[in-house]
Amino acid sequence: MKKGIDLAKWNKVADYQSVKNAGVQFAIIKVINSQNKPDSRFHEHVSGMLGAGIPIIGGYTYSYANTADKARRAADAFVKTAGPQNITALWLDLEDNAVKGLGSNILNIISIYQSSAQDAGMHFGIYTGAAYYNPYLKPYATEIADIPIWWARYPYTKEHTITADGIVGKMTRFMWKKIC
Repeated sequence: MKKGIDLAKWNKVADYQSVKNAGVQFAIIKVINSQNKPDSRFHEHVSGMLGAGIPIIGGYTYSYANTADKARRAADAFVKTAGPQNITALWLDLEDNAVKGLGSNILNIISIYQSSAQDAGMHFGIYTGAAYYNPYLKPYATEIADIPIWWARYPYTKEHTITADGIVGKMTRFMWKKIC
């Protein structure tokens, strides 16, 4: 199993080399915030990870987009921010209350993000966990069957905790088909 970490504004890293020394082999970084602007630590994390020799295998966006228009604006902002940093995968984080209970409209929202990513030459996947997947995506499992899933599952064992100078993080379990 490879060790990876996801980083957002909540994760202040004092020494990125110590993250690598703790065994981290890849990173996924939050790209945009709820206002479709770069996450406040996005550029810091990109520079730090790459400087430490840790590849960034993708970026994610926590989605609040519950309409097609909001999805287009957010997807465009993601591509505009991530593309110049050579981030080649868009992970759509689906878990917020704003994207619950949309019925089949969630498929249109997913499709907008997916098309934006693919038009920009990026891979696309969904980040979610059982609390969202089971009630809101599972009914459409056939329609999203070809989309890789980053399954949010945080192990509770010490060997799955990354501790380095200035950061303690949990690794997540990945289930995907095409991106890595």
